[in-house]
Amino acid sequence: WLLSPGQLDSTGWFKRKKSERALANRWWLHGWGEPSIDPPGILSVGLNPVFAGLLQAGIERLESRRFRMKWVTKSSDLCMLELEDSQDQLPASKSVTDSVSTGEPYQMEVESGWRLDGQRCHLIPTGIFNRLQESCAGLTANMNQDERMSWPDVDEGFLAMAQASKRLFIAGEELFLAADSEGWMDSCAHIFGTKGLSQPSNVKSLDDNGGVELTFSALPNPALTIGMLAGAWERCEGRPVKVEFITNQADLSVRLTSRHEIV
Repeated sequence: WLLSPGQLDSTGWFKRKKSERALANRWWLHGWGEPSIDPPGILSVGLNPVFAGLLQAGIERLESRRFRMKWVTKSSDLCMLELEDSQDQLPASKSVTDSVSTGEPYQMEVESGWRLDGQRCHLIPTGIFNRLQESCAGLTANMNQDERMSWPDVDEGFLAMAQASKRLFIAGEELFLAADSEGWMDSCAHIFGTKGLSQPSNVKSLDDNGGVELTFSALPNPALTIGMLAGAWERCEGRPVKVEFITNQADLSVRLTSRHEIV
């Protein structure tokens, strides 16, 4: 789907070299590492299954044919692909996100090796997570009944991704301080807004026990962001969270309160 507009398609003299250059530039721009076509591989990779699939798609676009692929992790910085011709016919991909008009260029300082504050980062298209959520819809989220009751009635794919992102944030090292609504606004802008997870347009306090309501005007990946917000709340308050959210045509409001009644 990402390559369907013809980003790698070149014409004229040396079109193969121009296409390979476009592929390398695409990877450099997104922080995916350094791709190699012959032999197929990636230098400085992140999550091997994701980036191996991205390179396979790029090579298939260049070669105009399908391959069966197996990736082999050679080291922490090197992944090689083994490709075999395949007769499989894959249906054309469809969009899984709403189209967004182009806005102002986003400028940020990136350290060598696409690092932010020393951490390796990548630009990942939001559609990957939407497709992952859809593919998990037929599974059952691995969580106990107490945790399940603390979430609204959503599909299992949403629940699994939200719970995973919540645990990921709790296990992380991000310093998230939010003693009041203003603290939530500032911390969300710094921690989530800079990572494409959106930031609230408004925050209000709900009670004296840390309950808050955050309103978002745009939330491309609700499961990921709401899960991390739940993790941030538990990190701040030190007790289990109950999650609710309300969607209307313009906004999405997320309510985070204590899972258990406090006397």
